[in-house]
Amino acid sequence: MQVTNDLPENLVVNLQMHKGKLTRIFELGLREFKASSSIGYKSVADVLEFLRICPRPMKFLLCDLRWKCKRKLMNCSKKIGMKV
Repeated sequence: MQVTNDLPENLVVNLQMHKGKLTRIFELGLREFKASSSIGYKSVADVLEFLRICPRPMKFLLCDLRWKCKRKLMNCSKKIGMKV
């Protein structure tokens, strides 16, 4: 399909540098545009920023291990009548 549209000169210059990738550029742009109207993250950049600030998986594992150890200690201390 052929599309004709008037574009600002600076956009035309940028698009000419990526002439062979225009289909992919339009696909990605439309995906971002659709995502911006939905609830939640507005772009891939938003998702990446969220993932960047999330705790690392090892922190989750350590928290879980600490909790399991604490629970075992509490159970053992209850069995021998010791208060923790």
